[in-house]
Order: sequence, then C-alpha cells, then structure tokens
Amino acid sequence: MLISARHLTAHVASTGKHTLRIVNDVSLDIQRGESYAIVGKSGSGKTSLISILGLLNARYSGDLMFDGKNMRSIPDRERAVVRSTRIGFVFQNYSLIPQLNVWQNVALPMQYARKGSSSRRKHRALDCLRQVGLDARAADRPRTLSGGEQQRVAIARAMVCAPDLLICDEPTGALDKDTGDAVMELLMRLVRTEGRTLVMVTHDTDIAKLCQHQLRMDRGIITPC
Repeated sequence: MLISARHLTAHVASTGKHTLRIVNDVSLDIQRGESYAIVGKSGSGKTSLISILGLLNARYSGDLMFDGKNMRSIPDRERAVVRSTRIGFVFQNYSLIPQLNVWQNVALPMQYARKGSSSRRKHRALDCLRQVGLDARAADRPRTLSGGEQQRVAIARAMVCAPDLLICDEPTGALDKDTGDAVMELLMRLVRTEGRTLVMVTHDTDIAKLCQHQLRMDRGIITPC
C-alpha cells in the first residue's frame, strides 16, 4: 500500500463568511504499482483531492498515510522532502520555464531536492528525455516544441527523481486525440515497466478506462465508477 487516506475533508472559501466542502469525507487506498483515474465534472473536487494526495495542500482534516507514515504528524520540511523526491507531477499546462532549455527544465526537481552534482543532474535529465523520445531536443527552448512534445518533457521532469507516485492533472486535456493517446501510452508504460503508481484526473471516460481503477468524484464525494 502506497497511500491510505481516511476521512479526508477540505473546504474552500465561498460567498460571504461561508465555506464550501470541496473534499467530503473521502477514504481510499492506492496500491503501489497500479493506475487510478478520477473522473468528474469541473468543480467536483478532483484537483483539490490530488493536491492533498500529492502533499501540495495541508489544509484538510482526516488522515493521510504515505508508505506507512502519517503525513499530518511530520514537520513541513520533512513533508516537502517526501513531495520533492517521491512524487512527480504532470499538469495540463505543462508548467515549463521558458528561460530554461529542455534538459534544464527536466533537471529542476533534482536541483530543488539537492540531488546529485550538476553533471549527474544533466545525465539523468538526458536519460529521462531518451525515455520519452526527446533527447534530440534537449538543448531547445520549450517554445519551439509542440504541445505533445512539451507534455512529454513534463513527464520526463516528473520521472527525473524516480518517484514512487506520478500525479497527473488532465495530462491530455490540451492535446488532440492522437497526441493524447501517445502521452497516455507513455504513462501506462511507466506503470507497467517501472512499477510507478499513477493517480490521474481526467474528464475523458475513454482515457480513464486505460487505468486499472476508475473513481468518480461528485460534490466532493468519491465512489467507484
């Protein structure tokens, strides 16, 4: 078991003095080396939930166990280390830094985590780019890449610290169908061949069916599809 969540609840500010319960008493288990898709309408709480699972948001009640350790009971600094070294993130808008070239973008998580020398970071970044078929574009700037290529760079960046968990927020949302299918094949290959755990948010039920487990979120409540 990689993640065990019990009674997760989170609120966001609403009108006036009121708050909205965006994650509503969610309990779920995430098995190591398996893939999970969370589907639901915009505003259903999907992104809020994965921000908690990915340790980006600590404003919640309930318990979140990551690899047997309660994330609510550890200091912020230790939680940040877990997030930066054991979790990789892929976002819909790629979130690449335009001033850096491709391999420098990929190496950033290692730099933040202070892992390895500069030469080791570059070597690892180039290795990850080879895995996504973009090593020939390593010295290029993100603006010269297509949307699909930028998303593959984002996946390489998510892989660079060899994380246990990949969290993807609408990874195909900005891509055409063929490019989106190629990105999903890459993500599924990481689960199959490298034993990564994948938790993905999507509005596309066909994409969700590629994962081993499908969950639906509605008004902050999660249920099996």
